[in-house]
Amino acid sequence: MKRFLALYGLIMFCIFAVANYYDYQLESYAKLVNPAEVYTYEFEIPNDFLNSDPKHLEGLKEVALKNQVNIIRTVSHYDNRTENTLTDAYLYLTTDTRLYEHVKITEGRILQPNDMDSQDFFISTKPKNSEKQKGVIRNFGGNNTYSIHVIDRLIHNYTYSGNYRIEAESQEHYNQFIADYVSYINHTTGEDFSKEMYTTITRSNQIEFNQALDIELISIFLISIFLLTFLFYLVTRTKELAVMKLNGYSNMAVSWKIFILFFTKIFTISSIILIPWMFFIEDIHVEFIQQVYVTNFIIFVVLFVILTGLSFLYSKNISIESAIKGNKPIGIIALINMIGKIAISIVMLVIAVSLISNLEEMNRKQNSLENWSDFYMYGVFHPVKSGEDIHAIRNGEYPLDLPTYELYSYLNQEFKALYIDSDIYTEESLEANAGNSHIRYITVNPNYLAAYPIVDTEENPIHISENVEHTVLLVPEQYKDKEDTNVHYFTSMREDFYTLHNELYNRTDKAKSIEIEIIYTKEDQEIFSMNPNVMPDNNNMIVDPIVQVITEANALVPDTHYTSSSNQTFFIQLIEQDTESTYNKMLPVLQEYGLDDNFPYLIQTNEVILSEINDLKQEATTTSYILLLLFILIVLLLFQNIYLQFERNKYEFFLRKIYGNPFLSKYKKVFILLVTTLLLEFIGGVILIEIRYFLTLFIAKMLIETCLMILLIRYFERKNTIQVLKEGV
Repeated sequence: MKRFLALYGLIMFCIFAVANYYDYQLESYAKLVNPAEVYTYEFEIPNDFLNSDPKHLEGLKEVALKNQVNIIRTVSHYDNRTENTLTDAYLYLTTDTRLYEHVKITEGRILQPNDMDSQDFFISTKPKNSEKQKGVIRNFGGNNTYSIHVIDRLIHNYTYSGNYRIEAESQEHYNQFIADYVSYINHTTGEDFSKEMYTTITRSNQIEFNQALDIELISIFLISIFLLTFLFYLVTRTKELAVMKLNGYSNMAVSWKIFILFFTKIFTISSIILIPWMFFIEDIHVEFIQQVYVTNFIIFVVLFVILTGLSFLYSKNISIESAIKGNKPIGIIALINMIGKIAISIVMLVIAVSLISNLEEMNRKQNSLENWSDFYMYGVFHPVKSGEDIHAIRNGEYPLDLPTYELYSYLNQEFKALYIDSDIYTEESLEANAGNSHIRYITVNPNYLAAYPIVDTEENPIHISENVEHTVLLVPEQYKDKEDTNVHYFTSMREDFYTLHNELYNRTDKAKSIEIEIIYTKEDQEIFSMNPNVMPDNNNMIVDPIVQVITEANALVPDTHYTSSSNQTFFIQLIEQDTESTYNKMLPVLQEYGLDDNFPYLIQTNEVILSEINDLKQEATTTSYILLLLFILIVLLLFQNIYLQFERNKYEFFLRKIYGNPFLSKYKKVFILLVTTLLLEFIGGVILIEIRYFLTLFIAKMLIETCLMILLIRYFERKNTIQVLKEGV
């Protein structure tokens, strides 16, 4: 038991250090990426056609310069590959800033107002092989990534619309900035927007972080377990205590010999063990070292006072004669343990039920965002602009149709772009087309089918080659009886498209595209729309739509279009998640097709959804840590409980084993105790916990405890046999 207590003590102090590490890391990263203490004022660019035009960024900068305010925009998302949070800030400085009071540089220098004309300059927590990186930000622990860019980079990665924070000298200063910006927008657009449009915040860019490990909760449980373990330790040393008292040791001397020196060594060794560990922590702070050792020292002092008092009282009150005969006050200790187990188990059940309830809500949210989780790897053109074609468009011409048709082939081959047009299923389209005779369908390409498989009636994933020349329709099997209607409808539609393709656009003849092939698909499949405006109440999933598959060989000009900012159809795989390098690679092709003025920006798909996924990942991590801790505590409590039973009944258990009693008969006292504690826990749980969650959790806990108890009985059975044979019955 002494070895177990020593090991547990070392592990306990190490756990406190690790908990402090995660807590400090989270706190320091949160302070690093959240500028709210300095950039105290917020304003929001609305997400509408007039306000979200990136050209207004120059106007925003002019207004900021005029009013001598600093601006920052922060975006955060989760990278599934590295399992880290990535946070980017976009900064515009017109004067001195207090931002660097909590953003410290380990190499290089900070960004300054005279850097704002160099859009590629940045500083980051990760050193990169780029002369554009001006500094390395200190980042305790080295996990997660934070970068600060010049604000001009914002519109190359995200939409201009969104939430911004302002560093201003006063409220009046901020109000004047807003007034000047609204005046600029109204003058530029010819509209009459109000200040309230920009000061009404629909969502804050304050990035929330869930505490990974609750140090207070950990302290309560670990100290409780240590106290119970120490009581068992005293029980095992009862005879030794009696002999020492018989030889004239004072109660304090006994406490020193039995516990004080022993516990001091545990604390000292654990403190030394932590030193080499700290050398491996990147960008370690002196404050963190102080926090770890101060926390552990406080825990040491608290336990030292409590346990010294317990050992003194125990030594003072034991009967020397009874103790030398081998009698130990196991009964009272067992009772304390049982009460402790019941109390801690009920508390754990309450916490676990709360966690599982939160986990259920988290899973619901995760399911709604699951299909979006890889979208940090894709970019879209936003906004789609009229550019030099504005006069042709106003005259009713379609100058973008042919270039985007040619561009599709390039994006499909070079970037494995996903194509899906599900706009017909937006709430606006459904309402506008209600009651007409059109057959709704969505259009996808083979790359989409590879990323989001659709299965046939035999549940085999459907693969369509790019060489297929006829039109392929994936039709849910429940529509088999309407095959003639569908063939007639889509043949007529393809004939119209073919006429436009040949006669209006004068493209290569694709006569076979009129032919229709229907592949029937399994019923009740949900197809991911890749459009946040489609079926928002069903996680953007469309149930059993008809799907047209366009290929390189069958696509007609009207099949591929990309002429609207609101209806994104091309989703382009980014090169190493970098929108800039991806756009630069395709820029010569855009220029060749005359589309560089129409598609001036490639940005990540959905900033809001990426941020929500990041929040959920952190929440899931927190829940996992706490549930793991609760499971470990249950195992420790069971271990102590069964150990006490064997100490109290070791001779009885030995004799029952010798006489060949059945397993349940041999250890009925242990099972009776387990049933009693479980019954009391059940009664307490029914009173305190919502029954729907509690029953399932309690049954799972009961099964786990029973299995663990049987394993521990086997372990102590062997140990007990050896001990009894050594001591004699």
